[in-house]
Amino acid sequence: MSAFEEFSSSESELQELILRYESSLSSRESCYFDVDEYEDLATYYLQHNQLDRVKGLLDTALNCFPDAAELLLKKAQYLASVQNTQEALLILSDLEYRSVFLYDVFMIRGHVYSQMACSELAIEQFKNAIPLAEEPEDVFAALGIEFLNSHKASDALYYFKKALKHNPELDALFPDVFLCFEYTGRLKEAADYFNEATNQTPYSFHAWYYLGLAYLKQHLPEFALQAFDYALAIQDRSISVRIHMAQAQVNLEHYAQAITLLQEALEIDANDAQIYFSLAEVYYATEAYSQALIQYNKCIKRDPAWADAWMGIALVLDHLNRISEALHYIRKAVEINPQESEYWYVLAELQHKMGFLEEAEQAYQRVIECDYPEVDVWMDYGHLLIQTEQYEKALEVFFEGIKQFPKSGELFYQVSAVFLKLQQRQSSLEFLEKALQMDYSKHTVLTELIPQIRTDLEVMDLINSYKSKDSWV
Repeated sequence: MSAFEEFSSSESELQELILRYESSLSSRESCYFDVDEYEDLATYYLQHNQLDRVKGLLDTALNCFPDAAELLLKKAQYLASVQNTQEALLILSDLEYRSVFLYDVFMIRGHVYSQMACSELAIEQFKNAIPLAEEPEDVFAALGIEFLNSHKASDALYYFKKALKHNPELDALFPDVFLCFEYTGRLKEAADYFNEATNQTPYSFHAWYYLGLAYLKQHLPEFALQAFDYALAIQDRSISVRIHMAQAQVNLEHYAQAITLLQEALEIDANDAQIYFSLAEVYYATEAYSQALIQYNKCIKRDPAWADAWMGIALVLDHLNRISEALHYIRKAVEINPQESEYWYVLAELQHKMGFLEEAEQAYQRVIECDYPEVDVWMDYGHLLIQTEQYEKALEVFFEGIKQFPKSGELFYQVSAVFLKLQQRQSSLEFLEKALQMDYSKHTVLTELIPQIRTDLEVMDLINSYKSKDSWV
């Protein structure tokens, strides 16, 4: 029997076999089992992660059948499961030398190398298994997972598609397929793919569900709702479908319908933290801040590590002008996930509002270190530095921001303002002109930073000269 096939025994026979084996252990009576039975038992205990039982079983089995390749394969799997990868590889090399169960040898060795983070070696082993496979979709799926784990989503998608082409019923692969489409930014292609999948397997919950997600990610909520309706018809108690349907309804500003869907989800599972978080987000969107606070707190009660909920409470308290309380909650979010730039950004803004300028400066720096993807942080950080009269440092921040966002006119206006503060008038005018050429409408950035600039005739003449040009655009 292949290590990757089903049990040789029927389900009832397997249960009788397990009972007989475990009875022999408890009674300490000797009991005979053949190779296939030992193999079935080892497969069962490996699948259920009962590794202590596997060890005792294999010790006994190999004492009776020391050269049984089937049992040696199981021992290699067991050794890999307990991180004894080198001994597992030695067994597999011996079996390959004996030219027995080569398909299983390549597959198990591939999984061992994957476990060792030797991705290229794992891929090589899986590819060796392809011509030997009776069901190549299993190998293609293993290759897809290995490429996905190696952050090679395009290659992973290629093999997942091959697996599904061989066996369209393998809809358990659809989550990984969708992930590949999402990572590669091919959401329209994802919708086309899952649309075709619903034609091939119209009763596949996963096909309809991921079709809905593909539409939702493309900001097509009406189409998403249609797909989710079909998914819900197949699995009428699905919480995740209701959560995503609620998100689609929020996108359509149908807030009452979103709340109804989430309340239905709570009737299915009142302890699901995601439902409470989603409810809180709906109430936050409708500025029902008291209700949002209640739901965020219910989320945290069920999952204290839900960092977004801690941040949500901070944002609500900020809206309610309870900034010192908000700081406690956003600090908790940062503590849970210190690599999330958005948490640091909210922390920096709240510290800035509280007048904790040194702490805010450090938090803004962390936002940048965590690769925040928008230009806003460079603006806000630089504005803080101008406020504290750290003009040279502000210039460094703005110039670094311009490297990241070379088309942001606002940053050029900020640089112009700093040069004026430093009394470097010519440099200021040069950057002001560049900014005006890029985006005249943002010139108020300059007058907000330096209100007295309105009395500077040279600067105002330059700004007004672009006003007439802007009117032609």
